[in-house]
Amino acid sequence: MMKDNSSEAMKSDGNPVAIWEAKFKKDTLVGRDFREYWKLHVPKIYAPDESTNFLHITYDDESTQKLLFDTLKQFICIDNPAEVLKHLKELTTPAALCGKVFRMGEATYSCRDCGQDPTCVLCRDCFKASAHQQHRYKMNQSVGGGYCDCGDREAWKDNFCCSIHEKNATGSGTSSLFKFPPEIVQRARAVFAAVLDYALEMLMHENTMGLPHDLRCPAEHDGDADDLLAGTEPFHTPLYVTMFYNDETHTFEQVIECLRRAVECSQRDAVDYATIIDRVGRSIVKCGDFQTCHRAKQVFETHSTRHSNRPYKVHVMHTHVVAHQTFAMRLLLWLKKLIEEVDGFRTLFGQIVTEPAADGPLLERVMKTDTQLWKLARNQWHLLLIQGMLMEHDSKKVFAKTFTRLYPNLMRDFMRDDHNHSDSVTSLSVQIYTVPTIAHMLITDEDCLSIVTRTFYDECINRRNTQGVLAFNPRSDNVAWRRISYCLNDLRYLLSVRPTQWTEQLRRGFLHGFTSILDVLAIMEGMDASVRQMGNHLEYDPEWQTAFTLFGKLSYVINHLVDWCSTDRQVLVKAYRALLRKLYGKLSPERVKPSAQLEAVGKTFRVVEFDMWQNAVSLHLPLTRMLAGLHLHLGGFGLTFNAFEFEMENRPTIQQIVETSLRAVILTTQVRAGMWRRNGTSLVSQVHFYSNVRIRAEIQDRDIQILQMAAALEDPDEFVMTLMLRYGIHHWLDPNFEDVMRRTPDVDGETATCFVQTVQEFTHNLEELILVLIHVFGERYQPGVGAVTKEDCLKKEIIQSLCIEPTPHSKLCKLVVAENHQELSIEQLADQVAEFKLPQHGTGKGVYELRPELYSDYNPFWYHYTREEQSRAEGAQRRRKRLAGEPPCLPPPLLPPFTPEFCNARNVAVCPAMLNVLLTVLRRSSDLHARVFSETMFQRTLFLIGMALNEEERGAAADPRHAFGFSRPAQQAGVVDALQQMVGNPRVSSHADLLTWVVAKLNRLLGRAAAATESSSGAAEDASSEQKRRREKAAARRARILGQMQAQQKKFIAQNVTALAEHEEEERLAGSSMDLSECAGPDEWPVCLGPRQTARPAAAAEYTCILCQATEQVSSTRPAMVMAAFVQLSTVLSRDRASQAPNPVLYVPSNLHRLPHTSSCGHAMHAACWQRHFENVCLRERRRALRLRHNLSYDVQKREFLCPLCQCLSNTVVPLVPARMVALDGDDRPAVDNINVWIKGLQLACAHTVVRVNEAAPGGAEPARVRCRSPGLKAVLKHMTQREGNQFRAQVQQGDRIAETPTSTREMMNTFAMVPCMIGLDAGVEFGDQRVALMSLQTCAYTLHTTEQLLRHTGRPLLAELGSRGDICLTQLTHVCATMLPVVAALETAQEACGRLLRLLLEPPADGPTVMRLDAFGLVVTLCSLVTALFVDHADDIPAPSGSLQDLQCVRLALVLHLVQVLLTMDVAELARQEPMETDGEPADQDEQQWLAELYTLVRSAAGIDVADVSPPLLRQYVINAITPFLRCCALYFHFLTGVRAPAELQQSLPLAEQYPHLLRYLGLDSLCVPQATDCHSVLQDLIFKWCQHPSIRPELSGSRGPLVKYPLSVNTLIQLPDDFSELINKVSDFTCPSSDGESRVPAMCLVCGELLCSQSYCCQVQVDPIGQIGACNAHLMRCGAGSGVMLRIRECRVHLLVNKVRGANVPPPYVDKFGEMDQGLQRGNPLTLWREQYVKLNRLWLSHGIPEEVTRHMEDSFSQTDWQNL
Repeated sequence: MMKDNSSEAMKSDGNPVAIWEAKFKKDTLVGRDFREYWKLHVPKIYAPDESTNFLHITYDDESTQKLLFDTLKQFICIDNPAEVLKHLKELTTPAALCGKVFRMGEATYSCRDCGQDPTCVLCRDCFKASAHQQHRYKMNQSVGGGYCDCGDREAWKDNFCCSIHEKNATGSGTSSLFKFPPEIVQRARAVFAAVLDYALEMLMHENTMGLPHDLRCPAEHDGDADDLLAGTEPFHTPLYVTMFYNDETHTFEQVIECLRRAVECSQRDAVDYATIIDRVGRSIVKCGDFQTCHRAKQVFETHSTRHSNRPYKVHVMHTHVVAHQTFAMRLLLWLKKLIEEVDGFRTLFGQIVTEPAADGPLLERVMKTDTQLWKLARNQWHLLLIQGMLMEHDSKKVFAKTFTRLYPNLMRDFMRDDHNHSDSVTSLSVQIYTVPTIAHMLITDEDCLSIVTRTFYDECINRRNTQGVLAFNPRSDNVAWRRISYCLNDLRYLLSVRPTQWTEQLRRGFLHGFTSILDVLAIMEGMDASVRQMGNHLEYDPEWQTAFTLFGKLSYVINHLVDWCSTDRQVLVKAYRALLRKLYGKLSPERVKPSAQLEAVGKTFRVVEFDMWQNAVSLHLPLTRMLAGLHLHLGGFGLTFNAFEFEMENRPTIQQIVETSLRAVILTTQVRAGMWRRNGTSLVSQVHFYSNVRIRAEIQDRDIQILQMAAALEDPDEFVMTLMLRYGIHHWLDPNFEDVMRRTPDVDGETATCFVQTVQEFTHNLEELILVLIHVFGERYQPGVGAVTKEDCLKKEIIQSLCIEPTPHSKLCKLVVAENHQELSIEQLADQVAEFKLPQHGTGKGVYELRPELYSDYNPFWYHYTREEQSRAEGAQRRRKRLAGEPPCLPPPLLPPFTPEFCNARNVAVCPAMLNVLLTVLRRSSDLHARVFSETMFQRTLFLIGMALNEEERGAAADPRHAFGFSRPAQQAGVVDALQQMVGNPRVSSHADLLTWVVAKLNRLLGRAAAATESSSGAAEDASSEQKRRREKAAARRARILGQMQAQQKKFIAQNVTALAEHEEEERLAGSSMDLSECAGPDEWPVCLGPRQTARPAAAAEYTCILCQATEQVSSTRPAMVMAAFVQLSTVLSRDRASQAPNPVLYVPSNLHRLPHTSSCGHAMHAACWQRHFENVCLRERRRALRLRHNLSYDVQKREFLCPLCQCLSNTVVPLVPARMVALDGDDRPAVDNINVWIKGLQLACAHTVVRVNEAAPGGAEPARVRCRSPGLKAVLKHMTQREGNQFRAQVQQGDRIAETPTSTREMMNTFAMVPCMIGLDAGVEFGDQRVALMSLQTCAYTLHTTEQLLRHTGRPLLAELGSRGDICLTQLTHVCATMLPVVAALETAQEACGRLLRLLLEPPADGPTVMRLDAFGLVVTLCSLVTALFVDHADDIPAPSGSLQDLQCVRLALVLHLVQVLLTMDVAELARQEPMETDGEPADQDEQQWLAELYTLVRSAAGIDVADVSPPLLRQYVINAITPFLRCCALYFHFLTGVRAPAELQQSLPLAEQYPHLLRYLGLDSLCVPQATDCHSVLQDLIFKWCQHPSIRPELSGSRGPLVKYPLSVNTLIQLPDDFSELINKVSDFTCPSSDGESRVPAMCLVCGELLCSQSYCCQVQVDPIGQIGACNAHLMRCGAGSGVMLRIRECRVHLLVNKVRGANVPPPYVDKFGEMDQGLQRGNPLTLWREQYVKLNRLWLSHGIPEEVTRHMEDSFSQTDWQNL
C-alpha cells in the first residue's frame, strides 16, 4: 500500500494551515487533505478509554479549540481570523429577519390581530419592541427548534418588524456573500464542503468496528467480529465501547433495570445513564476489549426479549469511531455558530448543500438518512439547516422543493422510526408550508397538495374493509397511523392562507390536490356504520375514537378547501363538479333509483326505500357534507344547483344527496332517546362527538344545511313526507291511527302490528320531526343560508350561550369555537353583546352577562343546545322574566332572511303536508284519548307556527310583493280554528302563555284584532284564575302544617316546664362564672404577671365528646378528655434554611430552624373514645388492599388519623387538663421584688450543684452516667445574708400547686409529649427521657412564635379571640406544657435540665453558645417551667408557672438578654445617619431614653465593638420596635396560661409602636428599664459583661459563624413573584438540569426560598429510605421546609403543595389573565399577571402551617392517583 505523502508532511510539520495554503494555491486542495489532519488528532482528543467517566465526559477544550477549530478559521481568514471576521461583518447587510432559535420552554408571543396563523411567533425582545403589545396576543412556550419570525413580511398581516430590526427591513435583498473577497469565499467553500461531507459520512458510518480507510491511523487494522470474539487479534488489543441507543418504545424503568444488570452499576448511575440516553439519544455504558463489550450487549439483548417485542439498539463500536462522530457533532455546531456570526456564509452554505453530486445533493442525503441518526445528531443537523437555509427566502424555496420531492419517502421513514415527531426532519414542514408564497409556489410547481395527500392516501388504502371503507382495528397498533396523520397537519399548513390572485398553474395544482383529497374523503364515507340491535346487546363496543380523531384533524383541511374554492368561480365550478361525480360513485344501489311509492295530501311520491331499524347507518359523511360547504358559495357567483355548469350524465339528484344526512340526523335523535341502547356506549359516544363544539361545524351543521338544500330544491310536500317516512311515522296522519294504536299492545319495546314502535318511541320521533323542521326553517345564522356575516354567526353563538348563565371567558371560548375565523375575535364580539363583570370583592374569575335588550334573540330550540343546556336556558329565562315582572312567554325570535338560493325552504311551513301535520298535532292535543301526545310536541308545534308568523310579518314589512304568507293557508287548512279551540284547554296549561302569544299574532295578521283581544283576555283570565286557585290551596296547606307544629311545641313546653327552668338557671350560673369581667373591675387595668396580677377565673370548662356525644366537665375526678392535634417539624420561621446542624434540645435557638409546631382543630373526645377510634382506624387500614395504601391522606404507621368530626389531619392528642387558676389573696402577694437577689440565688444553686455518678452496669450494658441535682433551698440560703435569703425565698416559693392528675390523663400527657420529641429529633425516644419535656416546651414556644407572627402579618389584634379553634388549642397547649413536668420527667431529670440551662445562662462556658444563639421568648417558656422544680424535694410538689413574681423575674432576665441581642446587632451607622427626634416626651420616656443610652454604651463597650453617637430618642424608638415582638409573645403566653382578661387596647388593631406601653402594663412591667442592669457591680451587670465578653461573640457578630439573626424579627413570607408571568418563563429558559447539564423539561421553583429545581425527572431523583427514589422537589423540601412546602411548576403555571415526600395537592396558581381566570398548563395562552389575593392566601396558608391539612383535604376529595414522590 502506498504511503500518503500529505500524512507524512502532517507528522513532520506541525502547521497544517501552511500545507492547506500550499495546496489551495496550487488548486489541489480537497476534502481528504483536512481528513488527513483530523485522523491524527481526533482520536487522541476524543477517543474514550477505560478510565473515562461516561456520565461526565470532559475534553481538553483549550487544545481542542487550538488544534481542530482555530486551524480551520485561520485557513478561511488567511491567518488573521479576528480582523477578517470583523471586516466580513462590516460587509454584511444586517438581516431584517430576527431568526432567534428558541430553546425549549422559552416564551414565545403570537399576535391574533396581525399573525397569518398561530405558528407566527416573536421572541421576547422583539415582542417588547413591537406594536403587538397593544394587540390581542397570546403567550406560549416553545418546544425548541423554531425561530422568531420578526422581519418576515409573509408571517404578518401588519407590523411585521419590531423597532430593533426596523432599520434592516429596507435592505436590497441581495446576499452579502457577493461583497466578500473571492479568495475568502473559495477558502470557506473548501472548508464547508469538507466539514459537511465528513460530518455526514461519520455520523452515518455503518461499520462500527472500524473507520473508513482514509481516516485510519497507521497502526489500526480491520476488525472482524469472529476473530475478536475468538481472541485472535494480530496486533495490540484495541478498545471498544458498548453504545446504548435511545428509542421511544421502552420505559425509563425498563432501561434503568437493564443497565443495572448489564453494566453492574448502582441505581443512581443507571438513572444518570438513562437520562443521558433520553436526552442525547445514546450513551457509552461500557469500555474495554471486544469480548467485554460484546457480553454487555448480549445481556441487553436478553433483557429486551423478556420485556418487549422490540430489542434495544446496542452496538459495539471502536473508540476511534466514537471519537470521529463526536468531532463531527462539534463541527456541525462550529459551522452553525460561524454562519450566525457571518451572515453572508448562509448563502454559501445553501449553495454547497444543493450542489449536484454522484449520490445526490448533500441536502437530499441528510434528509434521507435522518432516521438513521440518534437524537442529538438529528437535532444538530436540523438546527444547521434552519440557520443555513431557512433564514433566507431563496434558500428556503430550494429547501422546500427538495423537501416536497422527498416527502413520501420521508414520511414512510418516519412511520418506521421510533422517535418523536419533534426529532424528525418532517417536523420542519411547519417552517416552509406556513409561508404563503412558498406554499402557493409548491402547489403550483411541485404539485405539493397532491403529493402530501397521496402520501396519506397510500396508508389509508391499506386499512380498508371489504366494502372499501376505512376501518380501524381496536386490537392493532395505531402508532404508524398516528404518525402518518401528521400529513393532515401539513395540509392544513399549505392551505392556511388562501390566494388573492389565481393563475392557471395554481388552479391546476390545487384542483389536482383537491381530487386527491376527495379520494381520501370517499373511503371515509360510511365509516363505522351501525345496525340497530333489536334482540341481544352488542357483545363488545367497536373502535370509534380513531375515526373522529381523524375527522377532527381533517375538518380544518376541509374548511380551508371550501375557503379556497369560494375565491374563484372557475375553481368552485370544477371542484363542485368533481365532488358531484365522486358522490355519484359512492351511491349505494338502493340510493341510485327510488324504489318505493308514498301517497299523501293527494300526491304520490317516489322515495328511496330504507329501513332505519334494519340497515346500517353511518355518522361519517365527509363527501356529502363538503358538498354543503361548497353549495353555500354558489350564490356568490350567480350559480345554482341546477345551473348548466353542473349538467352532466353521472350526477346525483338532491333526493339522493340528502338521504345519508337525513339518516344521520335521525340516528342522533333516536340514540339520545335511548332507542339504540343495545348498541352500547360506542354509538352514544359517537353521537356525543357528532355535536362536539370542535367539529360540529363540519358535521352537525352541514347535515342541517343539506336538509335546507333539499327543502329549497325539491317539492316541500315530498320533503316533509320523506322525513316522516324515515322516522317511521308516516302512518300517523291516518285519521284511524289512534284507534289502531289503542288496539295494539306493547311487547317489550316493539308492537305486534306494522307499527313497529312503542308509543313512547313514536311520540319521541314526532317530537324530533317537528324539531328538525324548526331547524330547517329557522337556523339561518350561516353565511350562504341566511343574509348574515361570520360576525353575526358568532354573536348568535355567544348570545345563546349567555342565555344559559353568565359565563367566564374561558368557558365561552370553549362553547364558541372561532379557530377557523382567525380574523374574528370572541372577545370583541362578546363586548358588543354582553358586559364583562369582575367579582365585587377583590379579583377573581369574571363573567360575561348578556345585555338586557338582546334577550329577545333567545331561541329555546337552538340546534347547538344539548338537552341539558336547553332545559337550563329555558329555566334561566323564565326565572329572569318572573323576577322582572314580565310575561313568562318565550316566543320565537326574529330571524334574518334567507338568501335567494335558500328562500324556497320557507315553503316547508306552508305546504299541505306540513299544515296537515300541524293540524293533526293540535287535534290530537285536544283529544284526551290520544296516546301519541306530549307537551313538548305541542310546544314545538306552537314554536314552529310562531316562527312562520314572524317570517310573514317580517316579509310583509320588507317586500310585500314577495312576502311569505302563512296565516291564510293555515286558516284555510283549519289550523287557526284548532288553535282557537285549544285556548283555555287545561291539558296544555303549561304552555298557555305561548299559545296566547301565537293566537294573538295570528289574529292580528288575519285582521281580527278585536277577536284576538277578546280571546287572549279570556285565555289570560282563565290562566290567572287557575294560578290563583293553586296559590290559595298551597297557602292553606302551609298554614295547616305550621299550626300543627306550634301545637306540638306548646305541648312539649307544658310537659317539661321544670327541666327547662333548671337548664336556664345552669346556663345563667355558668355564664356568670366564666365572665372575666367579674375577676376585675371594668376600670382596673388587667395585669397577668407579677405581684399585681389580676384575679384569674377558676371555672371548670365543659366539652362534648364528638364520638359519644356525652358532655363532660374537665376535672381530676372525671374521665380524661383529649383533643386531636397535629405536630409537624417546621422551618416557616427559620432564619437559616441552609443550616444542617442538629438543633439544641435545652433551649430554643434564635434562628428558629427546624422546630416542632403544634396545631389543633379543637374538637374534644374522651381519651377512651379516642383510643377505640384510633384502634379501629388502624384495623381498617390493615385490611385495606395493598394497591390502595400508597395514596392515603394519612399514615397510621406514623400514628396519623383524621379528626372524626372535621377530618382534620392529626397525629397526637392534647389532654384537657383541669382548671387550676385561682385568685391570689392579698396576703399571698409577695412584697419584695429584687432581680439581683433572684439571680444571685440561682447562681449559688448552680455553683453548689450536687453531682452524683451512677456506676456502670455489669457487662457494660449501661455506661456510667453523671447526674446533677439541686443543692436545695437551705443550702443556697446558707450563702446569703438573712435579708437576701428572705427575699429569695419569697420569690422562688411561688406557683400553682398542680392538682392530682388521674392516671388516664397522665397517660395522655405522655402520649402527647413523646410526639414533639420524636418529630423534632427524628429519632425514637423512651419514656422518662430528659428531652421529652424540653421538646414539649419548644413546641409550645414555637407555636406561640408562629401565632404572633401570623397575627402581625394579617394585622389582627393580638389578644382578641382567635376563634374557638385557636383559643382552645393555645389554652390547652400552654396548660399542658406548664403542668406536664412532674408527669413526663423525674425530679432529678427536671432539676438536671434546669441546672444545665441556668449554667448556660448565668455562667456561660467558653465552649458553649453565646446569647446570640438563644431565643429570648423560648427562654421565658423553658425557664418558667424548669425553675419551679429547682428547690422541691418531691416531683409531686413541683408547682406550675402561674404568672408569679418568679415568672416575672424570668421575663425580666429574658428581656435584658433580648436587649443585649438588639443592641449588639443593630446597624449603628444607619441609625446615626437618621435625623435626631424631638425629645419632648413623658418623663418616663426620657428615663427610658437615658437608661437605654447607658445600656447601649455598656453592652457595646463590653463586647469591644464600635460605640457610635446615637440620638437617645432614635435609640429608644429602634429598641421599642425591636423588642415589641418579644413582648407580644410573652403577652400571648401568659394570657393563655393565666386566663387574665386582655385590656381593650390589645384587642384592637394598633401599630406595633402603640402596643408597646399596653404590653408593658399587661405584663406587670412598669417600664422597659431594669435599673440593676446599669448599676455598677450589680449581679445583673456582671452577667451582662459575661454575655458580651464571651470568646465567640465577636466572630458571631462578624458573620463568620453563620448568618446573624437581627431584630426585630420580620415575618417570613413566600418569595416575591414578578407581576408578568413571562418573566418567570424567560428566567427558567436558561435553567439547566444540575445533574445532567441538559435542558430541564419541568423546572419548578420553591416559593419558600426561590431555588429552581428539575422536577419530575429521573435525573435528579434522590434515594431515601424506606421510600426509595424521590424527586428533586421533595428532596429539596426535606432541607428547606422540613418535608413540606410550596412548589410552582413554571412552564405549566401549576402550584403543588407537598408534604412528607409522598403526599401533595394542586391548588390554584397565583397568576390569572385579564379575565380573572387561571390557565394551568398554559392552554389558552392569554397574558398572565400576578393574582395578589391568591398569593396572599397561599402565603397565609404556609405561614399558619396549614399545608398538611390542606393536602389532606384535597386528597380526601380527589380520586386521582398521583405519584407525588416523583415530583
